[in-house]
Amino acid sequence: MHRRAILFAALAVLAACRAYAGAEAVRMSATAGLGGIAKAGRWAPVRVLLDARDLDITGEIVVEWGAARVKRDVAVAAPSRRSYELYIQSGDVRDEMGVTLISSAGERHRVQVPIRLASIDEPVTVCIDDEVGGRAAGCSVTLASDALPRSWRGYDVADLVVWSGRPGRDLADDQKRALDLWQAMRAADVDPTALTPLSALPTRAWPPRPLVRDVVLYLVAIGIVITSLRYRRARSSWPYSVVVAVAAIGSVAVVASGRHAAMAVQYVGVVEQFGRTTDGVATIRAIGESPSAGLVALHTTGVDAALENSPSSGRALEESVDADGNASLRGHLGLGASFAFTVEAAGRIGPFSVGTTSGTLRVTNIGDRPLYGCEFPPGFDRDQREILPGKWVETAHRVEGDDPIVTCRSAAPPVTLADANHPVVMDGETVAVVHLKSQAPE
Repeated sequence: MHRRAILFAALAVLAACRAYAGAEAVRMSATAGLGGIAKAGRWAPVRVLLDARDLDITGEIVVEWGAARVKRDVAVAAPSRRSYELYIQSGDVRDEMGVTLISSAGERHRVQVPIRLASIDEPVTVCIDDEVGGRAAGCSVTLASDALPRSWRGYDVADLVVWSGRPGRDLADDQKRALDLWQAMRAADVDPTALTPLSALPTRAWPPRPLVRDVVLYLVAIGIVITSLRYRRARSSWPYSVVVAVAAIGSVAVVASGRHAAMAVQYVGVVEQFGRTTDGVATIRAIGESPSAGLVALHTTGVDAALENSPSSGRALEESVDADGNASLRGHLGLGASFAFTVEAAGRIGPFSVGTTSGTLRVTNIGDRPLYGCEFPPGFDRDQREILPGKWVETAHRVEGDDPIVTCRSAAPPVTLADANHPVVMDGETVAVVHLKSQAPE
């Protein structure tokens, strides 16, 4: 008994030492909100710093704010540090967020991050000042330039951004693009969270066409064999073996077809661009169809995006961000199962380029698909309804009005999607809009 007690005590000490060593090997800190400020229903940035001292860190970060939850895959090689920026939005808000690091070994490190909740109508002025302790009067919060968000969503609570020196100095490219896009949206008085695709999606899109074809051929083949057997009176068992063989081969063929078939995504989308700003914002509503039973791992590529699974679809897909920063939906679905989702994205998306050439304002189609059903503000040739790839419309007149816009339709999706296990085929229509406010021939 005495030896057993000593053994248990030694194991307890060893476990405590390992837990302490793990805690010392991984250090995590986090900040939340824009300078600590957040609002209900608005995007809030969360910056997490991971410090891998002796051991590599692999796993995921989980941020929880009220009922909202967002995940991000992480990988940090020791000895090094890496900062991750996540974005979370919730209508059920609290005055703190929970940030948890779950390692691939199952270890958990958690911190609670306090935030200041501002009312939805409280004006928020962000001052940017790299001077230590610098803060001008009238600032809700003062940030150093290196602490600025890398997505327009990070400014979602702000009403005004004020620089204490030369605007845009010392900003990384993604920080500058994020601020430029947010300021362009403010100037055009556009709320990107209110972008709504105009067309209607089918209530149900099942199943993908290749699967229909293979299932129909499969059933027809079995029907032919069974029908032929009704006219045979032989007592031998080989006809029944034929039925079994056809059924087995057909089942294998259908499953194999599903595994190699493309995932079909039907969508409607809206993309908005703002004058000469290089980036735009887009919203997509879509229905995807799983071509096989198994894992779905749908994700965006190369854009700042959020993927949201629609609860109305009844499919429990997990929303997360992969190690490359791409928004993703993951989960296991059955053969031919459909799921609804939305995409909010920002980046170098949209078919328009706006510039001036020889004293004229020119709007060019830089996409690879024709733009059709176009509408133009006064000053343009309003009889022109199509802009082919590489072509443009132009005017030598000043474009006036509260919000002059060019609107066209396109068969190209504003954001492309990919899946880890299947090619993705997107079919739908996009409404493309470019705001020309304050654009005039030079």
